[in-house]
Amino acid sequence: DSSLRLVGSEMCIRDRLSTNLPGTTPGTANIEVIPAPPINFGNSTIGDDLQFSLNGSLDEPAPAGGVTVTITSADPSRLLIAPNSTTAGTPSITRTVNAGTTGIGQVYFQALDDTGTVEFTSSAPGYATDTSTVTLVPSGIDINSPGSINTTSFSNPTNVQLCSWRLNPSTLARVQSQQIRAGFSVAIPIETDDASVGVMTVSPVTLNGGANCVSGAGGTAFDPVGAGVTTISITQPAGFQVPAARQSIEATVTAPNVNLPTSSIIGEDLQRSINISLQSAPPSPVDVTVTIADESRALISNDNTVVGGKTVTFVGVAGTSVGTIYLQGLAAGATTISASAPGYNSDSTSITVQPSGFDINSPGAINTQTFANNTSVQVCVWRLDPTTLARQQSHNL
Repeated sequence: DSSLRLVGSEMCIRDRLSTNLPGTTPGTANIEVIPAPPINFGNSTIGDDLQFSLNGSLDEPAPAGGVTVTITSADPSRLLIAPNSTTAGTPSITRTVNAGTTGIGQVYFQALDDTGTVEFTSSAPGYATDTSTVTLVPSGIDINSPGSINTTSFSNPTNVQLCSWRLNPSTLARVQSQQIRAGFSVAIPIETDDASVGVMTVSPVTLNGGANCVSGAGGTAFDPVGAGVTTISITQPAGFQVPAARQSIEATVTAPNVNLPTSSIIGEDLQRSINISLQSAPPSPVDVTVTIADESRALISNDNTVVGGKTVTFVGVAGTSVGTIYLQGLAAGATTISASAPGYNSDSTSITVQPSGFDINSPGAINTQTFANNTSVQVCVWRLDPTTLARQQSHNL
C-alpha cells in the first residue's frame, strides 16, 4: 500500500486506487483530497472617509516562487483598498508573499460611506478564497487634547490637538481613532468666542490623509491675549458627524495688573502727580494708556507745565515703571481714571475734586522794627475740606 495526498477545493474525501494490469502485481493506494489552505484577514469597522489596516496571512507558507494574493472590494463606490497609508485606494490590489512565508502584510481599507457593510475577497492560486466584511459607520473630529487651558497673557501659545474618530452609529460616542483616508483631506474650522481673551493661530486646520491627529507645527494653538475665559470650538467638516463629546474646551487666561493708587483727591485749579506701574515687566515693550472719564472735572498730562487732556499714552514701556501723570483739577465733583495695556488687567481709581484756597502759610505773626529789613511772607494754595474749608493738603497750581 501507498498513500497519495491531493490538495483541492472540495471537502475532504478518501478513496482507494487499485491497479491490475497484465504482467504487474496488483496493488492499491489511498487517495486523500483535502481543502485548500485558507487566507486570513478578518472583519473590521471603519468610519466614513477614514481608513484602517488589517494584517493578512496565509494559513500555510507560500510555495516555491511565492504566490500573488489579490484583494478586491465588492463595492468600490463604498470601499477602496490601498497597499499603504499614503496611497489613495483602488478597487483591487495585489500583494506578493515570498516562498516559505505566510505574511501578506498590512492592507488599508478606505471607507466612502457611513452605513451598511461591504465585503472584500482575498484570493491566491492554491488557496481558498476568503470573504471578509467591513462595517461602515459615521466619523467625526474632536478636540483630543488638552481638556482645558489655563495660561497667562504673556505665555507662549498652547498646542491644541484635533483627531478623527469612528463613532458609535447610535450614540455618536467616540470608539476608535482612525486615519483620514489617503488621497483625501479635511479642513476643520476652530475659533474662540472672545478674541480679547485669545485667538487660534491657525483656522481652519487641515488634517491630511494618512493621519488621525494634527497638532504642533502642522496644527493650531491657542494664543492668549488678555485676562478672561473663552470657549474654543470646532465645526465639523462636510460629511462628518458631531461626536457626543469634546467639541469645545475652555481657556482661562490670567494677567498681571496695571497699578494706580487706590484714590486721589485734588483741589480746583491745582495739580498733583500720580505714579503708574506694572505688576510685572512685559516680554516686549507695550503702550500704556491712561484716560480720565470726565474731562470737565479734571485733566491729565504727562508734563506739569502743559495743560492736560483726556488721555495720556506712555509708548514702549519695557519695565515695571510706567511713568508719572499730573492730575489737574477743574471743578468740584467726582470722576475716575483708568489705565490699560495689552496683556494686563486694567486698573481704575476714583478722583475727587474739592475746593481750594490761599493762605498766609508763614510766619504766624511778625514782630519787627521800623528800620529792620523786610520780612518775607509765604502765601500757599491749599486743597480745602469741602465742609469746613479747613486746609487739607498743599498742591501746585
